Amino acid sequence: MNVVNAMLREQEVVYILKDCESRAVIVDEARLPIIEAVKPELNSLEMVVVHNGAENSPHATLDSVLDQGSEEFKPVGTKGSDICHLMYTSGTTGWPKGVAQRGNGHPPQHFSQCHGIRQGAFQVR
Repeated sequence: MNVVNAMLREQEVVYILKDCESRAVIVDEARLPIIEAVKPELNSLEMVVVHNGAENSPHATLDSVLDQGSEEFKPVGTKGSDICHLMYTSGTTGWPKGVAQRGNGHPPQHFSQCHGIRQGAFQVR
């Protein structure tokens, strides 16, 4: 999983998605035009998923993808030192840089986000 800053310019989005060889991207309707504009440059991109997308869209909606999932959770064996995602810098001094985020650093890093979710700051399905 790679989070892409929504404030980046098109060429920075292309750079990040190429660098991490993303095979799928989840985007909201407002930012979909950016992905559609750069999609021809992304050879590894196989699927565009639109959060709250229209049912008649040529792209999968997040709800339709989630509906295909299994209710049964099958954990995968991991270690705390395993990379769980790449976080990219803002690129203020050049191109964005990928920073590996490891599982053992993830809980403290995202505590504030989880607290916000519990408080209802984010919509979670």
